[in-house]
Amino acid sequence: MYDALQKRSIRLKAAGVLAAAFIVILSACGTNWEPIFVGVDAVTAGQIQVVLNDADISSRIDVTEGVVLVPLHQADQAITAVHMSSSLWNPAYTFQDAIGTMSAAPPQTQEMLLRWMRAYEMAQTLMLIGFIDTASIQLNALDATVMVNVTGSRTLTPEDGEVIALMVSRMVNDLPYENVTVIDENFNVLWGNTNQ
Repeated sequence: MYDALQKRSIRLKAAGVLAAAFIVILSACGTNWEPIFVGVDAVTAGQIQVVLNDADISSRIDVTEGVVLVPLHQADQAITAVHMSSSLWNPAYTFQDAIGTMSAAPPQTQEMLLRWMRAYEMAQTLMLIGFIDTASIQLNALDATVMVNVTGSRTLTPEDGEVIALMVSRMVNDLPYENVTVIDENFNVLWGNTNQ
């Protein structure tokens, strides 16, 4: 039926398959799964899992508990991937909601992500202005820098910069518009220290 060489080949293949299965079982048993996103519905949990899969982060869902679990060593990466995902960005999603989902992250990570999310939300609001094509905001504790790109051949004026600075300052508690710097796509300062 089989000669000695074929039998040996079959045994080696079987041993390889068993070794691979053993490694998979060991790695699955050795993972500490942490509930990172808590209190989510099944649809949101599925969306979170898609984002995590795209970021090559393992995840599990417990639909009955409304929990998305990730390996402990990937918790910060998972939180960052989900909160930076445009597919999950929801204007109705408040910062208190975000704090609740980031309970496992260190305070510095929570603060950084909240500041990034707020800046993203503010940039989206600025882009509702007809002549602003794109906007990005660097939001710090005491000041903000806004970069805007306009549509068409329109040129921004210092007055436009002042209006944008005023809008941004009103979106952040205790941020005077004098502490907002506005620049255009050519890095011209429209509003900031040079105008005061």
